[in-house]
Amino acid sequence: MKDKLTQVNIFKTTFITSKYLIIHSFHFFEDTVGKRTILPLSFIGIRRDLTQRYQDGMAIVAHNGKPDIFLTMTCNPSWSEISSELQNQQTPKDRPDLLTRIFRAKFQ
Repeated sequence: MKDKLTQVNIFKTTFITSKYLIIHSFHFFEDTVGKRTILPLSFIGIRRDLTQRYQDGMAIVAHNGKPDIFLTMTCNPSWSEISSELQNQQTPKDRPDLLTRIFRAKFQ
């Protein structure tokens, strides 16, 4: 019974400490909460980036005409180059940077 009470007290202490840290970190960033942050166009995946890519694609079609073929390429996470670079207990989805680097190297 005493061990169980000790575990409960340790959990309470840990919980209260982590709660304090969360509140403290919020106060640290309090001046930026609610302020608009404009990400640069080089930030991949934001609406501005996707809009720019769409407009670039439409400009290419307008200049060169409709494409004759639509080609897609995929990356196989089982490639030996990828699996040899992974650490223990890592999966390919844990390392998107590695997948991108190896795919671009194979593509070029």
